[in-house]
Amino acid sequence: MTVMIKDSLKYKVTQNFPSFGKTAALGMPKIFASEQRDCVEWHKEGMAPLYEAVGQNRHFPLFRISHGELHLALGRRLRADATLKQKCGHLYHKLKQAVRLEAPHREGPTVNGTWEIFTQSELDAARARYIPALRNIANEGLLAACFQTNAGYAEYFPDYFDWLDQNDIPLNRKNYVPFYSVYSMVFGPDAPKIFEGRSVLVINYLPDAKQAVLKEALKARGVSNVQFISIRPDKALFQDLDLSTVEGNVDVVLLGAGCGAAPMTEQLKPLKAVVIDAGFAIDALAKPEARWTRAFCIPDDEFDRDRVSFRIFD
Repeated sequence: MTVMIKDSLKYKVTQNFPSFGKTAALGMPKIFASEQRDCVEWHKEGMAPLYEAVGQNRHFPLFRISHGELHLALGRRLRADATLKQKCGHLYHKLKQAVRLEAPHREGPTVNGTWEIFTQSELDAARARYIPALRNIANEGLLAACFQTNAGYAEYFPDYFDWLDQNDIPLNRKNYVPFYSVYSMVFGPDAPKIFEGRSVLVINYLPDAKQAVLKEALKARGVSNVQFISIRPDKALFQDLDLSTVEGNVDVVLLGAGCGAAPMTEQLKPLKAVVIDAGFAIDALAKPEARWTRAFCIPDDEFDRDRVSFRIFD
């Protein structure tokens, strides 16, 4: 008998990652899990296949699931702790969408300050392109999912778990890792496994100035070769990549394209590389001070409580 995802994720695990104990001690939301286990061990075990794939000339994807992915699947939900003003605003936008005075999907702002807006036909086309790609990633690699218990996330569950089942997208012990595994990988003690001596391709919205800073930052981390593909800042979900400019072998792709990272990951299969949906981590590599705005980006040896600007959950 097949077990539904919502029935398998019965446990709630306290978040922690190697060398990020000081962040964990501040208070972080718990995450849904299929068993009661230590998060550090879950992270180490779950990420091991990715590290093993680096430099082996084979495709291995990791895709993150957070607010944008929840919104694309289910639309925006009202937070459980919403104020009266927020409730009125939510109802206002829902009514406008119902009478076709507002697009059904509005996500942002994007990196250049604009909003990604889909008409109903664009939303349908986006889902048709996104869902098969997400299914393939789930079968071939890892899903770093932000399945947290706090308001802002909790209102999407268990409906999102049902959405995964309905679309035949597996979530299990082999492919599900904590969302913040990605940030702790990039900024923690495991970073040399993906950077040192590696040929890296960065795909993101990349003005020339950002490319220059990223190249310097990655070289400082031991990367042997850096290449770039700049993509559009919005509606990346519909963009087709031109890989003709990529030279030589690529070990690791760092990808930042929102939900568009899923279909782009499929397009990157010919490179036979580890493809990491890094998102915010790319921006933080280019602008290190941004790390203080997100949890599990500052390892213990750099930690300074006075500089933390991400939300603390007591």
